[in-house]
Amino acid sequence: MKKIIAIIGAGQLGSRHLQSLAVLDKELFEIFVFDTQRSSLDIAYQRYCDVSRDSSPEVFVTDVFQELPKEIYTVIVATSSIVRRKVVEQLLEYAQVEFLILEKFLFTRLEDFSDVEKLLEQYQIKAFVNTPRRTFEFYKKIAVKIDFPFQMEVAGSQWGLGCNAIHFLDLFFYLNQSTSFEVIPNLDEEVFSSKRDGYIEFTGAFIMKDDKKNTCQITSFKEGNLPVVVSLTDSKQKWTIHENLGIIRTFEMTDTGYGYQESAIRIPFQSESTAKIITDLLNTGDCMITNYKDSAYLHQKLLVKYLDQYSAFLNQKADSCPIT
Repeated sequence: MKKIIAIIGAGQLGSRHLQSLAVLDKELFEIFVFDTQRSSLDIAYQRYCDVSRDSSPEVFVTDVFQELPKEIYTVIVATSSIVRRKVVEQLLEYAQVEFLILEKFLFTRLEDFSDVEKLLEQYQIKAFVNTPRRTFEFYKKIAVKIDFPFQMEVAGSQWGLGCNAIHFLDLFFYLNQSTSFEVIPNLDEEVFSSKRDGYIEFTGAFIMKDDKKNTCQITSFKEGNLPVVVSLTDSKQKWTIHENLGIIRTFEMTDTGYGYQESAIRIPFQSESTAKIITDLLNTGDCMITNYKDSAYLHQKLLVKYLDQYSAFLNQKADSCPIT
């Protein structure tokens, strides 16, 4: 019997998840895509057709939730954050699901994290969150070589701190494997409208310190056009990663001084990555992206600070922060 993969949310990211699944075997999988917007479904389906082949799984698109199957192997929830909890609740009440892949930023309210965790435990579902830098080959190689304590720095201009800081906090967590660290905010007072309607963004910085004396600073300047640069430094090595340029520069202490190397790196597109996650789940029951419990812990570390800053901006207490 074929395994069903469902994608809920057929926007820009959902359509790229769908494209990736074209490399799977039609003898093993069928794909269902749900979105309330028919135009999004049409675009996503066309993008799939652009890359599919004779061996690709058949795709069914629908704007009627009840047309999804009642038994689904893996569901990818690629909706916006404001509706994600309700979507998960509706899904788990409706269908039997084995694996769940959630997009970030997970939720806008702190209580959503524990409530969804209880649902996952109730229905015995393994869930993961798509913060994939820990799966990039060059970061995996650094993780093997880096010594403690180390310093991590991420800096660039106007790159969506609220939405994207979780990616780098997850990377820091992956590199240090510490479950005890503090987040110190130094956010700018002004809150900005996001590119997505109804959502907001922050600029400024976060500093993270863990119990192993590793530190991380994540900065988004509110002006300029500086691309994001990631640097990782320990007592004997330094890596400077220019993801947008596809370059990593490595300095390393040797017996004769410092060695320098510049190498090409490649950031996988989402349209190349999702099928690998599905294949890993099929073969091992696990995958390389972050499990829900760990990711929820990291998300909440940030969301607490976002809520404080958003409340100060509104001059009233906010219980929800619309980060997408």
